Amino acid sequence: PAFGNPAAFNGNVEESSWISFTVTVKDPLFLELMERFSGSAAGTGGLITFKQSAWLLTLSIYHQPFFLGQPEGVAVWWGYGLFHDRAGDYVKKPLVECTGAEILEEVLGHLHFSGPDSAAVLAASTCIPCAMPYITSQFMKRKKGDRPLVVPTGSTNLAFIGQFAEQPEDVVFTVEYSIRCAMTAVYTLLKLDKAPPPVYEGLHSPKVIVDAIRTLHRYPKLLAQLQGALAKALAVDPNTFLGAQERAASIKDLTNDYAFEGFAMRAAAFERGEGDIEGVASVLLHKPAHGWSDRDREQALLEMARFGRQFRELEALAVVRDRRSNTEALALVIGVDPRTPPLLRSFVLTEPEKVDAAMLAEKVLKTLRKSNGLDRVQMAALARAVASLAADQDMEAA
Repeated sequence: PAFGNPAAFNGNVEESSWISFTVTVKDPLFLELMERFSGSAAGTGGLITFKQSAWLLTLSIYHQPFFLGQPEGVAVWWGYGLFHDRAGDYVKKPLVECTGAEILEEVLGHLHFSGPDSAAVLAASTCIPCAMPYITSQFMKRKKGDRPLVVPTGSTNLAFIGQFAEQPEDVVFTVEYSIRCAMTAVYTLLKLDKAPPPVYEGLHSPKVIVDAIRTLHRYPKLLAQLQGALAKALAVDPNTFLGAQERAASIKDLTNDYAFEGFAMRAAAFERGEGDIEGVASVLLHKPAHGWSDRDREQALLEMARFGRQFRELEALAVVRDRRSNTEALALVIGVDPRTPPLLRSFVLTEPEKVDAAMLAEKVLKTLRKSNGLDRVQMAALARAVASLAADQDMEAA
């Protein structure tokens, strides 16, 4: 019993296993698409997890080159799936039964790349899966005694080190855990008056507890505020995001701004019911949203508004390029006072806004027609009203 119970950790492969996969790609297209998707260059962002995927897929895009002697023009990246016994969302087979090509097909399905781009990535890639039956065995359910003490009671020349020895208060799966075990073994067996560095016990830190309570209270409100700001920036219904997919498709590849492309792709996902506002937040500010300060929040909202303006401007360009869109681009030039420059405004209306504008225009026309004035007087009145409205909006913006 003093040597522990290995069966607690190696006795249930179904719960302790993952499927990992390594991909070698001989075309820069994939890294370019991923930078556009995530807003981060290879090696500068964190793990990318598809929270709604059946396999719970996660990708890690390394800085390139990753290996010494890695050929120029060749990139490598890595990923894994936790639920390998479930059928995929795009490949209707359990992950454990899939070939490398099928795993890559599932990944590309979640990335929503275009058909030609996905085909090009598949053709240029080699995906090698690897089953890891005991990868999370350290985290299996256990009871006291299943992990032996580093130095068993009465032992004078035998010690256990590593992830399966008992190290009070510490957390497995870290280098520090193994180092503390080794230090404990050496200090104890050699009867040295020394101890490993103490384990940081943040669980009992008043500051950590207060910060956690604040985060739990504020974070949902922050995410709701960001989603509302996203809907406002795109001028869509905040519940349905109706039209976002078609509009995002109409402006695809009109800019080399990969951060914006990532923003547009994530915004479109809300209409499909796959929206992830935390994913949008990661594009706005390269810092986890739950750790944002008030200044970070304001900066993110400004960036959201900037992306919204860029989205509308690109929709106007899409109209010029004769791309199908449900928006309308308009320009307005009004000169009222010869001593001041004319008023210049350009903007894009979504489908719901066009309906609202048409109804409002009808009301304005009815008012003008009731005046029985000269045409030029009616036009002058309209121009002055527009100039006054624009001035009011400028004052609000200031």
